[in-house]
Amino acid sequence: MKRFFAMLAVITLLASVVSAAFAGYQDYYKARSQAKAAEEQGDTALASRMYLAAANEASVLAAQDRMKLPWKLYSEWQVNNAAYVYISHFKAETNWEADMEALKAIPNGPERLKAMNALYDKARQYIAEIEAAKAILTGKEITKAEVLAKTKSNLEFCNWILENVK
Repeated sequence: MKRFFAMLAVITLLASVVSAAFAGYQDYYKARSQAKAAEEQGDTALASRMYLAAANEASVLAAQDRMKLPWKLYSEWQVNNAAYVYISHFKAETNWEADMEALKAIPNGPERLKAMNALYDKARQYIAEIEAAKAILTGKEITKAEVLAKTKSNLEFCNWILENVK
């Protein structure tokens, strides 16, 4: 009889652990899908918050994971995604990449200075998004090499904008 109750206790404990882990997986995937939906609808702030929520869920799963799944990597990618939604919105709203390419074609002189000032004036309207992206990127430690390179590139972009446009 003692053996039966011991087995029952072990099964109950395992069931609760599996249930908690499954809930964590569900929370992670729910946050990710909500982030993607918000991004598609153009709600940059909500998308970023939901990517950060997914990152937090992945961090919790990483701490609990006994199978050594790459939850830390997933967490770091979600942090990068949270920042990148701000960067991509900035680029889209300012037409940054196309205007920078067009600027390269204009020879040095008053015409180029006028075009550069117009681009920078437009960019200043969205500078808060770059500040938000930078805060996200500098607020979390990134250690995985495949994410580190991308976050470094995004952070360099933010720094360049803040130093040169602001």
